[in-house]
Amino acid sequence: RAAGGPSAGNTSMDLGALFGGSSAPARLLIERDQFVLDGQNFTVRAGCVHYFRVHPDLWEDRLARIAALGLNAVQTYVPWNYHQAWNASSLGPARVDLDSPSRDLPRFLRLAHGLGLRVVLRPGPYVCGEFEFGGLPAWLLRDGPIELRTDAEPYMGHVERWWGELLPRLRREGLMLDDGGPVMLVQIENEYGHFGDVSEVEADRRYLERLADLARRHLGDGAQLFTSDPDDLAKLTRGTLSPSASRLGSEVLTTVDSCDVPEDAWAAQRSFNPPGRSPFFCSELWVGWFAHWGEPARPNLAAQRARDVAERLRRVLAVNGGTGSVSLYMAHGGTSFGWWAGANTADGMYLPDTPSYD
Repeated sequence: RAAGGPSAGNTSMDLGALFGGSSAPARLLIERDQFVLDGQNFTVRAGCVHYFRVHPDLWEDRLARIAALGLNAVQTYVPWNYHQAWNASSLGPARVDLDSPSRDLPRFLRLAHGLGLRVVLRPGPYVCGEFEFGGLPAWLLRDGPIELRTDAEPYMGHVERWWGELLPRLRREGLMLDDGGPVMLVQIENEYGHFGDVSEVEADRRYLERLADLARRHLGDGAQLFTSDPDDLAKLTRGTLSPSASRLGSEVLTTVDSCDVPEDAWAAQRSFNPPGRSPFFCSELWVGWFAHWGEPARPNLAAQRARDVAERLRRVLAVNGGTGSVSLYMAHGGTSFGWWAGANTADGMYLPDTPSYD
């Protein structure tokens, strides 16, 4: 039993009754710069928990804590490499694993649903998240360098096969919002403005459009698709499917992260969405920070950030007459088990991340 919290055992029935999960079909719409769910204005108040950084016996405990915080949704990445390893026997990609205990994403989503939580799903295919290779399988490079994260083969062929396993599974198991499930928002790629440029490179624009088309083909029209980029105009220009850049500009919502100045972040977001279709969504409000091996300890970081985050959260929620939406990154960080921790670079230096993501 975790101190001060529910046990990690089989508590689904009790917790579901306590938090009031529902299975009624619903639809998330956008009207007058607000999310609308079942005809009522809806504010997303999400917390990030990565199921792959939490032992599966503790998934329900961590999700219950999200609900106990007063949040109404959980946000998670889906790292491709975690679900599809290399098969040394066949010398090819292994079968996609969505069933073994630590990789049973459908179970994680059902647990969230049973606790009354909606889901913001971030299936990549690149996710970053300080995870090994940003969630891309290392076997993509087994035969030498290839173009990644753009409309090029063989990369896109592999992506289509991966999403062709993942996304239909969510639909078959009734996990999408319009099927009575919890998944209401689905992110396309991740902070693409750091890497590509849809405004200048046609293959990059086609890449995001193909991902959006794939998501629509497999998931239907029930999920609201979105992109997420830092809240500066240059990265938003490079990373979003705005109406001026893409035929899908009115279908894929542009959102922002960081949100140091929430009012300015919403102004930037609005400039990349059609009029009236830009509910403010700070898709990552950073409440902590990861650490690299060899960095000095920062014992007072949590207390310092708590004061800053509390004020920024208040301002985020106050945007647009109190309709601002947010996702706390992270609500619970967990652990990058084994060799799954990623790395960063700065000034030519390789900076490996520690296993702790708290």
